[in-house]
Amino acid sequence: MKTREFFEKRLRAPLVNQGWSWGAIDELHKRIFLRVHEEHLEPHKSSPKRALLHHPKWSKGSSLGDPERLHHIDLLGQGFEGFAVVYQTFGGGDRWKTKDFDRRFLLRLGKPRKENGSDFAQVVKRVPVDAVVGTSANKIEEAEIDATIAREVPVTDRQALVKARVGQGAFRDQVLNLWSYQCCVTGCGIQEALRASHIKPWSQSTDQERLDPYNGLPLLATLDALFDKHLICFNPQGKMLVSSELTKPERELLLPRKRNLLSKPDMRTARFLREHSKLLR
Repeated sequence: MKTREFFEKRLRAPLVNQGWSWGAIDELHKRIFLRVHEEHLEPHKSSPKRALLHHPKWSKGSSLGDPERLHHIDLLGQGFEGFAVVYQTFGGGDRWKTKDFDRRFLLRLGKPRKENGSDFAQVVKRVPVDAVVGTSANKIEEAEIDATIAREVPVTDRQALVKARVGQGAFRDQVLNLWSYQCCVTGCGIQEALRASHIKPWSQSTDQERLDPYNGLPLLATLDALFDKHLICFNPQGKMLVSSELTKPERELLLPRKRNLLSKPDMRTARFLREHSKLLR
């Protein structure tokens, strides 16, 4: 997906001009998406703390992108949400050329501030594109989910439950956020491959537990399937427990070498894991 398509179709913020635009606006949600070079992140590449948004020397040319950039920075100061799309580039000075850009993650930006004539913004955190703009994947009607959801509950609660039933919506976002948007076992950050798995079975959970992010784990789809069928579980300390029904070849094929949770579970998650582990086949 090229830059123009990414901004227009994924971010829903079309570029004014493919050539000189340095960013775009999503007016509906009051968001600004700014193109930022890796070289303008500090510290460079690794866990950046701030991003250079504009330097005085950039205004010396005649590019139409410069006044547009200053307008975007002004909107950030007025309260628009800011996100950086990180580009890998080569060259320098006024001759930057794009190699590629990160299509999966954005950098959430704080309010801009001036320093020696330049405009900087704090990098708040790295977030998946889907967590910002949402995803159209797995759109499922209420009637297709579970008849029990159609009972008399408030509409807003019913909508949240429908999405939580398939690991979508706010439930998914909150579960992923607790585990830094990666699989809690492998560390894989490919969002399309991750599932927000309920720990306590849906049928046994209260509505509150169904929406509780501590009752969830982000797992790769294969691990999610095994977890859902109780062929793997985790004890309250995060150690993977494997069903005796899985043969050694199956374990080697389906399970990673390192099988424990990447970090010790929160005590609220541990409580759910303790009950789930009792269901191991």
